[in-house]
Amino acid sequence: METETEIIWTPEQVSEFLNVSMNTLRLWRSRRKNRVRPPLPYYKPKGTNFVRYRRADVIGFLESGATQPGEGKRKKRRGSKK
Repeated sequence: METETEIIWTPEQVSEFLNVSMNTLRLWRSRRKNRVRPPLPYYKPKGTNFVRYRRADVIGFLESGATQPGEGKRKKRRGSKK
């Protein structure tokens, strides 16, 4: 746990830290209830429309192994030659 003031990150900071795109973060939020991996916790401060992340939650997400290489790759479509 953080002993000092809790560190809060913007989506841009989380995107850079996890080396994922902003769109990936949006996708993770939109599919939060339906995905298999542990969710990346986020919150929207009351009365606002923006998203924030606690640094401790982001570190915990990373340590849980939730972002495995290649995990976000799409499955091939039927009949696809690639």
